[in-house]
Amino acid sequence: MGFPSKWRKWIMESVTSVSTLVLVNDNPTDEFRFGHGLRQGDLLSPFFLFLMAAKGLNVMMLAAVSGDLYKGYLVGDDMDQQMHISHLQFADDTLMVDEKSWGNIRVLKAMLIQFELISDLKVNFHKSVLIEVIIADSWMVDAAFAQNSFGIFLLLSMLRAI
Repeated sequence: MGFPSKWRKWIMESVTSVSTLVLVNDNPTDEFRFGHGLRQGDLLSPFFLFLMAAKGLNVMMLAAVSGDLYKGYLVGDDMDQQMHISHLQFADDTLMVDEKSWGNIRVLKAMLIQFELISDLKVNFHKSVLIEVIIADSWMVDAAFAQNSFGIFLLLSMLRAI
């Protein structure tokens, strides 16, 4: 994404300069301004995060896949209908899906760090999980340890076979 600080200030101004009023017993109050920006749980938060930030993460994921840096999970039985799924997004939640490989783990970690730097948002690594589906426990322990040794928890869903 790489939005310049001037652009980010415009977005923040559009959020903090909005004014509204409230009806109390069918009587309108005086107008007041929102002054704290967007926070998790705000009504506008999923809208802005999805359109502005999650779109940037989507573009980063697509670029990594098209550049053969990140390999999604292959789904579909027929050769004509097979496709790789690399990620799914809904509002401000993202699920990464990939083949089991150290390269995918390194690329994903680098992408999430880059996403934080570019977007000025923080990935909540404490709410992020590493999920295994038909993958040896020893590999999962090694993968989790490799990520934690860099001080980062891992947001990753790894599928090998269903």
